[in-house]
Amino acid sequence: MRNMRILASAVAPLFLGAISALAAGEAQVAAPAAAPAGGDPLTLSAAAGGSNMFETDIQEDGGKFSRARVGAAFGLDYRFTDALAMKNKVNYTYDSYNFSDTLGDVDPWGNVHTLTYNMLFEYKIDDTWTLFGGPNAGYAAEDGADWGHALIWGGSVGAKYRVNPDLMVGLGIAGIQPIEDGFAVLPIILLDWKISDEFALRNSNPIPGVTMGFLGLEGVWMFAKDWEAVVGAQVEKSRFRLSDNNPIAESGVGQVTGVPVYARVNWKANEQVTVSGIIGAIANGNLRIDDKNGNKIGDDVDYDTAPFVGAMVSFKQ
Repeated sequence: MRNMRILASAVAPLFLGAISALAAGEAQVAAPAAAPAGGDPLTLSAAAGGSNMFETDIQEDGGKFSRARVGAAFGLDYRFTDALAMKNKVNYTYDSYNFSDTLGDVDPWGNVHTLTYNMLFEYKIDDTWTLFGGPNAGYAAEDGADWGHALIWGGSVGAKYRVNPDLMVGLGIAGIQPIEDGFAVLPIILLDWKISDEFALRNSNPIPGVTMGFLGLEGVWMFAKDWEAVVGAQVEKSRFRLSDNNPIAESGVGQVTGVPVYARVNWKANEQVTVSGIIGAIANGNLRIDDKNGNKIGDDVDYDTAPFVGAMVSFKQ
């Protein structure tokens, strides 16, 4: 069905970000790390955060909107042997939108839930090459939507290359298979580069409760013991099934895109807990609504650059 294809193409970016975080491993503070050879084969991780995007104008006299977001991620890694490991990650994001002064005082949508699960297997060929791949599945829907029409699934495959102890690069593909439609393929690009003892460059992965972006990059300054200053940017696309009673498009599809640009400070409180504070702005934002058959309703509308603040705490055992 075409409406399933639309939803699949939308949530694929969120999968891509989660897959990149899993595959990169150590590249993100909140990402679970594999157990060292001979150590505990099981690694648990969790992260939770929240953010607020302040009210911004929808262009072409479309009104205004703001968004409050909370989210959590849970990870479980298991190393079967020194060469073979399995990584599991569950991500949940809750977005609460608040519209005002819209045409006819009708809200395009309200509260949106996004839930994803990613499983990734890693096989270490030698000290330089590692292969990875696995399935994923998820939902994205407004309150009151039919979750049976919000299910998608797919998978990923790729390889990582350890150039030296300070540099890892990787490439792969992530695919989403909608019902009765073609296979959508997206690239996975991995980078973890420790430039010096103080500076690093790495993938910008989803920050639970703050961003759901993909294909991003961030620079890291380790300016003091247990402290990091980070600047980064991502491409974010949130697309979701609308409520069966949505006033504009019953069972349609909503879409929000933008480019979060942010700065954050990470404090490693102890060996297990890291606390982060984030400020930023979402640029190049756009809103769109499709009907249940995937036909666009009206024109896309842009929104002004929107500032946001957020915080996250992560745990790794």
